[in-house]
Amino acid sequence: MIKSLVITPYFLESAKENHILTNDLFEFGLKHADESFKEILFLVVDNNSDFIKKYKDIADKAGAQNVRLKGFIEDFILKLKREKANIHNKDLNIDLYFNNASDLKKAPKIDPQPYISFPISEHKLKETIKNLTQFAKKITIFDPYISQHMTNYSKTGIKQINYHIKNIDIKNIEKFKILIQDNQSYQYSLREILNFILSDKIKNDLHIKILTTIKKDDKKSFIEILEYINKKISKTKIDTEKEKLKELLFLIKSELYDKENNPIIAQRIKSIISKCFSDLGGNKTIIEFDIIKEWNKENQQDRKFYKKGFLIEGDDNRKVVVDFGQGLNIYSKDNKKKVVNIYGKKSINKYQLQKNPEYQIRVITNKTEKHKYSSITRFPTYDENTDKIAINS
Repeated sequence: MIKSLVITPYFLESAKENHILTNDLFEFGLKHADESFKEILFLVVDNNSDFIKKYKDIADKAGAQNVRLKGFIEDFILKLKREKANIHNKDLNIDLYFNNASDLKKAPKIDPQPYISFPISEHKLKETIKNLTQFAKKITIFDPYISQHMTNYSKTGIKQINYHIKNIDIKNIEKFKILIQDNQSYQYSLREILNFILSDKIKNDLHIKILTTIKKDDKKSFIEILEYINKKISKTKIDTEKEKLKELLFLIKSELYDKENNPIIAQRIKSIISKCFSDLGGNKTIIEFDIIKEWNKENQQDRKFYKKGFLIEGDDNRKVVVDFGQGLNIYSKDNKKKVVNIYGKKSINKYQLQKNPEYQIRVITNKTEKHKYSSITRFPTYDENTDKIAINS
């Protein structure tokens, strides 16, 4: 997908007197001069040595004697985004490592439009996510359907309420609550994605933020069902039925509103979804879940939250945007049964990776498209009075 590049000062020093290597480097720079490659290829410099100063010194010394080497350093290397790391760390996976003259010929091909379509193997998925996030300092995971699919504040909840209304005479019927839906794939998919990200040993001080929204249609459906129950209460002539409908109405409203009738649904959803990931991360990893508005006005344009993917941020203002196509529910429930362990609880559900090719992992290299995806971080929170909840605090 994206490519990390290490160029040691020793390698550039050896190129000063090696005109074949210099010409090859110059051609390498020309081949990858397009702006799309700057979204894919980034420089890794040793945090224990001032590589940048050494690059500049080598370029100055090369001067007019080796114009191509000077141009390669100044017009290509120094214009790449940079990450700092201990380049001798054995857990670090570097895609292109130029230290000896022969290393350039062994360099893998760099795809200017990285794209992987499902179906893929779980190993490939894991390695791809690790490749994308290895140097990340902050990762924003966004999908507008997370809250709708993970909780019953959706069509599922409306069906549950209608069942309560239809069976209002049944004694000891289960009370209605906003809950995590059982056995749904979004929860499993997000946990697997987070586990793949966190499996990299070199990650340090990582901030992960998961963003979703509350769909307007879901909110409308719950308002309508409350109005329907109110009308049913006013019309019924049977006292016992009237009392039970009032009790049902009270239970539903207590899940959606506080005692002053202020909406609390965003806070409720944030709280219950946050608990699904509270066991992940650690002292140096913050995992945060937030709900933002479905629409945002930016530069006189109305933007809707409908994209699904990652925004990955690193050093030197380096940003990588990844589109997941159909959604982040990259696993679906398998008909086969298997005992698996999900956050300490046993489940007999088995999940498999989606086979639909509309699920994808695509790095956005077009700057205009990238800006549109990145705008998700500028959407206001769904409820300005609701504080963010740190999942693993």
